[in-house]
Amino acid sequence: MNQIQRYGVYGIVMNKGFILLTLKKSGPYKGLWDLPGGGIEFGESPDRGL
Repeated sequence: MNQIQRYGVYGIVMNKGFILLTLKKSGPYKGLWDLPGGGIEFGESPDRGL
């Protein structure tokens, strides 16, 4: 069985003691809070994946 390897990148944004969170709108974690982030494309650096 072939498996696809996927990497994710997350950022922490803080302002005046608060941390930015996003509400998941789909997928297995729908309705839960998470850090903002995204997937990394082949050849992309983590800082560009946000």
